[in-house]
Amino acid sequence: MKAIIVFPLVALLGACSGHSGASDNHAAAATNLQDTGAIVEKLPPGQQWGVFMRAIRDAGLSCQDVIDAVRVGDENGVPTWRAKCDDGVEHLVSIKKGGVAIVTSRPDGR
Repeated sequence: MKAIIVFPLVALLGACSGHSGASDNHAAAATNLQDTGAIVEKLPPGQQWGVFMRAIRDAGLSCQDVIDAVRVGDENGVPTWRAKCDDGVEHLVSIKKGGVAIVTSRPDGR
């Protein structure tokens, strides 16, 4: 199963930038133009896991919390992580430039 998420990931990264008020819109717009995968890679693990959890949930999949994530390289040139949810289910989360997240899960949930 694949799902593509666009806006929520960009909004979440804009919120992580530390800006507040009217500048949030500018931060989100600037993030949208940058290499979002590279930005996520530089985040501390807890913030990365929050980005992955949001992408997984927005893909319509169940994940109460991401408890681990490992960078697994690139899929077609796109930075990719294997994110493990608290229920033990793992998902691949690829983050393209501009904030598009592609979540890939196995049908059997493993």
